[in-house]
Amino acid sequence: MGPDLPLESAPTWCARLADGDDVWSGPAPSFGAGLAATHRVSLLAADALAPPGRGGTPVEVQESGAGTFVVVHHDFGRWTGVWHPVGCNWLLVSDGGTRWAVTAGSTPAQSWVHIRFVLRHLVTAHLLARAGAQVVHAVAATHRRPHIGAVAVLGPSRTGKTRLVNRLVAAGVLGEVVEDDCGVVVEGSLAGLFPTEHELRQLHIHPLAAVVALDDRVDAVADADRVQTASWAARCPVPWPAGWLPGTPSRPSRPVPLLAGTACFVVPPRRQEDPVVLGALRERLESLPIT
Repeated sequence: MGPDLPLESAPTWCARLADGDDVWSGPAPSFGAGLAATHRVSLLAADALAPPGRGGTPVEVQESGAGTFVVVHHDFGRWTGVWHPVGCNWLLVSDGGTRWAVTAGSTPAQSWVHIRFVLRHLVTAHLLARAGAQVVHAVAATHRRPHIGAVAVLGPSRTGKTRLVNRLVAAGVLGEVVEDDCGVVVEGSLAGLFPTEHELRQLHIHPLAAVVALDDRVDAVADADRVQTASWAARCPVPWPAGWLPGTPSRPSRPVPLLAGTACFVVPPRRQEDPVVLGALRERLESLPIT
């Protein structure tokens, strides 16, 4: 099956997964001798896979933001394939997890979602292998004041993370958005890379100045215990790495490694339009010390 896939002519995106901040993603032409790719993801036509190969045991998946569904790993010889019933596309992997292919969606925008899903998966799984690292479901932005670091808003899907960060950016409390869904905390810093379709992007690493937990057990903004917040964040479902993809290690059962200087706050979810909530959180974030 592998040699029949039209990979040479397929649009392809790459990732470079190395040490430190030597982690990149972008269109294949962005990589070359000076920046060697370690992983490749190609886009195939929607009907590129037929027949479906030999199916294995169905696996039930509960994915953050997509609900519960069932996947079946298929044996295509050189390739292992998975049909995603929510995205309605195939994901294939070979060469020890370094060569990937996905089938197209109904629109170019949906096809990019399929490619981006794999790139985010690869980057997150790579970072999660670093000592003590833990993945968090978060949207994060830099603080508007230099040398403060990043502020991460954590919480399950549909709790208002993106809207709250956008309100804080518009209010001048936060600056540039540096993580839009899923980052990895390593030694008290937030590491993340969200791929874009046409640009070469490099991993960013920012000291984590504050964590804002969107927790439905509270009804007002309050200071939070760092140890409890770290444990809560580690239990919060995350979209990546996608544990149902072939060869994916399980998410480690350890707290998020927040440093003693990281401020922690708890905020009721879906209250980003409430001036009382915004005012109380803004006051706390504007008083953060330089990290």
